[in-house]
Amino acid sequence: TRCADVTGVQTCALPILRRAKGRDGFGTALLCAVCVAALFGVRVAFLGMESPDYQDYLHQWTLTMRQKSFSEVMRGTVGDYTVIYQYLVFLISRAGLPDIYLYKGFTLAFEVLLASSAASLFCHARGEGWGISGFLVYAGVLALPTVVLNGSAWGQCDAVYTALALAGLYACLRGKPFLCAACLALSQIGRAHV
Repeated sequence: TRCADVTGVQTCALPILRRAKGRDGFGTALLCAVCVAALFGVRVAFLGMESPDYQDYLHQWTLTMRQKSFSEVMRGTVGDYTVIYQYLVFLISRAGLPDIYLYKGFTLAFEVLLASSAASLFCHARGEGWGISGFLVYAGVLALPTVVLNGSAWGQCDAVYTALALAGLYACLRGKPFLCAACLALSQIGRAHV
């Protein structure tokens, strides 16, 4: 898991480091990257935790899908998920890796998008670039207990559709209607429960 730890920290810190400008910006970005690395460390501590929801539903649905073909899964109903989320569960069932890490890893990627979108919206509303306030919003969203526990501890995917909704709103404010529509549509069809 050491390699996964390093890759996860790089993934979480990448949006911060990409926005660093100049010597002061790099110092701020480095400080924030250390904070994000610590927040990622908190998430790693929860990765092996199996919530009752995971044990009773997610894992059972994954086991069920492992025994069926793609067409059998799509013709029937496994769980109360939307079709697009069932595709994800089907892919996880075929990955050959522990499904708990795949569910949580998928959500972690969208937690990064969630934090980045929230910070971008904040900076856009203030009419400024990503300065220290943007970095603080980014790290603050990643530090929210509901964000940390929802994905890392419980394996839930609420960050996925929330991140896409915020990204769509930001795209709208930036005058990118097609990206806005795509993100908002994916946000709605990607919601786990119907």
